[in-house]
Amino acid sequence: MIRQVDGVRLHPLVLDEDLPVLSRLVLPALSERRLITRPLPGTSLRSTLGLERPANRFAAPAVAAQEDAR
Repeated sequence: MIRQVDGVRLHPLVLDEDLPVLSRLVLPALSERRLITRPLPGTSLRSTLGLERPANRFAAPAVAAQEDAR
């Protein structure tokens, strides 16, 4: 299944009951079998795909800000 599936999402049906079970039993078992790994700090989908950070649409462009100052 590892070759066909890139990832799964585990959704607890009842958060207060199922989340502790997932964190205490399921995730450690998957980790021991090396079926899951912890994400590296600072990594993101954007960096994984090699995408640059988009320009901030709320920041004024440097040229327009200088012209407004005159």
